[in-house]
Order: sequence, then C-alpha cells, then structure tokens
Amino acid sequence: MSKEKIDNIMIINDKAIHGFFNEYRFLSNYHLCDIVYEDISYTSTEAAYQAAKFLDQQLRKMFSTRIPSEAKKAGQFTGLREDWEEVKRQVMFDVCYYKFSKHSDLRDLLLKTGDKYLEET
Repeated sequence: MSKEKIDNIMIINDKAIHGFFNEYRFLSNYHLCDIVYEDISYTSTEAAYQAAKFLDQQLRKMFSTRIPSEAKKAGQFTGLREDWEEVKRQVMFDVCYYKFSKHSDLRDLLLKTGDKYLEET
C-alpha cells in the first residue's frame, strides 16, 4: 500500500485513531510480536487468531510460523470449529490481552494513546 493511500486511510485526532499505520502500526494484529495462545507460540495476534478457528492442534501449529497475511489467507479455509461465532470475540480479546500484557514496550505505547477510540480499518 502506498504512503498516499495510508495517509488517506489513517485519521488521527484528539478523540480517535482510525487506521493502525505508521506510528500506530503496533496496534495492528499484523504487528510482529510473540504471542502464546493455548500453549502454541505465534508470530502475531493475527496468526494466533486465525489458528484458533480450528480445534486440531497440528493444524494450529501450522499457523505458528506464518506471517500475518499468510495466516489470514490460510484461516479462510472451510472447516471452522462449530462454535467459532460464539468464541471469536473472546479469542481476539485473549490474544490482544497477551500482546499488551506480556510486551511492556507495546503496553506503554498503548497507554500513551490515552482514552482515544481505536479502530483498525
């Protein structure tokens, strides 16, 4: 994506951050950082989230080394766990909670956003 497109997508003001680019890239699920979810280590919250769509542990492990865009693409397969719609919000909460509780540098950056509304676009 070009810088011009990124600048057009990202809106930052005193109340909100819409778009996790440039200085706010760390907020994105595509930001690379170690995430452990249900005893498997992943490269990002995106990879962990996509892996959680499946119950098979061997299949989940295949997501552990994928970069976020590859994980998202691989997570589009059919055969999702039957309860995915009921658990997906909790999974996202869990992987994001891990990201910001276990990586103090990312937590500090998150806290600096204050009470702004954050939205990944």
